Amino acid sequence: MRQLSTTLILLFLALAPAWAQNGLAVSTVQAASAKIISQQADGLAIAWSGKGRVAGDMVDGTFLNESNSPMSVSIVPGIVLSDSDGVAQPIMLEDTLEFTLAPGESTKVDLRAYCLDFSKDPPSLGSGVNYEIVSDLAQYEDAIKNLWAGLRLERDGKFKAVLKPIQHRTIVIQRAIWASLGGQNPATEEKFREDLQQDTQAGDHEFSKEKVDWLAEQIWKDVVQTKAAAPQE
Repeated sequence: MRQLSTTLILLFLALAPAWAQNGLAVSTVQAASAKIISQQADGLAIAWSGKGRVAGDMVDGTFLNESNSPMSVSIVPGIVLSDSDGVAQPIMLEDTLEFTLAPGESTKVDLRAYCLDFSKDPPSLGSGVNYEIVSDLAQYEDAIKNLWAGLRLERDGKFKAVLKPIQHRTIVIQRAIWASLGGQNPATEEKFREDLQQDTQAGDHEFSKEKVDWLAEQIWKDVVQTKAAAPQE
């Protein structure tokens, strides 16, 4: 993977979409994460709160500038948050955001994210979570690449959505991320089919086995496509 200086990477952030295929996914996320961590040391306070969901609209963050100077905060897809208490699952942010806070100013932003450890519960609705931005991304590099690949493929119209587009994208990227992480995460098409069957049984309209099999097959094609594209990110 090509390496750029932090200055050039941050310049890239300002000029190119975060899902652009360029081989710099991990380096870009690493630089953005390091910048926010540095800003926290200089007076940027962040309070995280959960929404009780495994993927999608997972958390909100309240950002407060406690320093004496303005701060420009940049969030890019792939930033990882880990619960310092070890209770809530670690998550990966999906959003691209940039905002500037004057001294003493705060803002609250809703953020979409993905689960990075299925064995732990998501942050519950309305509960505060002691999330910290992860500086060492070594174990999440493949997950970052899968996220970027999924966002790029959807942007380029490569997904064949059989659900609402945002729901389809969320499921595809989440399953690709779990597959990249392995371990106790649900990483196979068979497990996805089982989960989909359980989800539809819990809803108002239970799907037939044939319908579930068809949905699982179609959605998994985009998971496979995302996994195949990820190494190039």
